[in-house]
Amino acid sequence: MAVVVTTEGKNDNLTQYFKGSSYTAAFFVGLVNNASFTAFAAGDTAAQINGTNQWIEWTAYSESVRQTLTLGTASGASIDNSASKATFTINGSGTLNGAFIATSSTKAGTSGKLWGEGSFSATQAVVSGNVITVTATMTE
Repeated sequence: MAVVVTTEGKNDNLTQYFKGSSYTAAFFVGLVNNASFTAFAAGDTAAQINGTNQWIEWTAYSESVRQTLTLGTASGASIDNSASKATFTINGSGTLNGAFIATSSTKAGTSGKLWGEGSFSATQAVVSGNVITVTATMTE
């Protein structure tokens, strides 16, 4: 999954890491609905989720919140959640386009920061009962 790191996400990284601002490492994975999907853009923000972004969040899954992004140890300028993938139990039907990483766990929430977003290698048709796992890998 190719990821667009948003300007909002980059600014948050710079503020937290280089400026040393108050920081809590809490990130969450959400799903992107393929309905009305146009594109991901660096200018997308959390405040625009389900609004003026060119995509909407898929919320038809049983879990009550976006799934926690639990990262392993960084090595070789890369870090991922392969040991603890984000898992979603689908309770609707449709097509998924991809996933995103945000600082808010609230389904369809628009607070916090949108760190990044990306499409799956191919869209995923889902029906109730499917279990979707998302592996996120960040590299420098």
